[in-house]
Amino acid sequence: MKILRIFGVQLWLSPFFLLVLAMYVGLGVWLQAVAVFALVFCHEWAHILVAKGYGIEVKSVELLPFGGVARVEGLFEIDPVIETWVAVAGPASNLLLALAGIVLGQTGWLGRELCDFFIKANLTVALFNFIPILPLDGGRVLRAWLTRKIGYRKATRNAAWAGQIGGIVLSLGGVVGLLLQYNDFSPVLIGILVYLAARKEENSAQFVFLRYLRHKQNELLKKGVLPTHALAVRSDYPVKEVIKRILPQQFTIVHVVNSEFKLAAILTETQLIQAMFEQGIDYPVGEVDRRT
Repeated sequence: MKILRIFGVQLWLSPFFLLVLAMYVGLGVWLQAVAVFALVFCHEWAHILVAKGYGIEVKSVELLPFGGVARVEGLFEIDPVIETWVAVAGPASNLLLALAGIVLGQTGWLGRELCDFFIKANLTVALFNFIPILPLDGGRVLRAWLTRKIGYRKATRNAAWAGQIGGIVLSLGGVVGLLLQYNDFSPVLIGILVYLAARKEENSAQFVFLRYLRHKQNELLKKGVLPTHALAVRSDYPVKEVIKRILPQQFTIVHVVNSEFKLAAILTETQLIQAMFEQGIDYPVGEVDRRT
């Protein structure tokens, strides 16, 4: 549901978040509902401000119970440094809001009950988002760290798998809590949302990765130079296994060696991607230069 547009950014309210707010209003604690909306709004706006600071254009944001999902122009997620700072900004804003709540509580500007709720809610959102699973901010930091070591696609898959497991655990824990009358339905709902969002992250990884390869080609055309990442590969090695080892911020050059360990061909990542689409993911690297 569209709610408003701020500085060119369209804000959407997730049906899941709307349900959580409705639960608070139904319980007669509408001030708490306003507080939850405000802290999630500030959380996501912190992401937006940092992204804009890096020159990234944010088109829209969907607010969720634990943060939000932004639609941006660009590929900041495959730059480990940028993704880390953009991700950390959200939980950091909640920690600052919790500190502000403590100050306001000391001055008496807010009622004690509302102030305690506001502090607890901000700390909960901040700490929850630091869990290292996608789609949470901690998962994005984890992916950024793993990307340097194993590449974007594999890093996304690992963090997304962790997110799916985390979503299932949270939902099951929420069900147990409901049976024991320890919590309301919120943990179950958030667990389901985390699981679905993690699945979406995993499914979109290949699309984002291919967009990034195209982006690197454009960067090379614009800058005229990029650092290279060299690989030595057997001629019978499948294309898909080589593509998994392509790293961000570097242009990959593949040295193909034959059975006698002599140089048979030199390929670029562009040729590999083209061969993957035209010949399939199991196509031997040694055959690529004959087709491209």
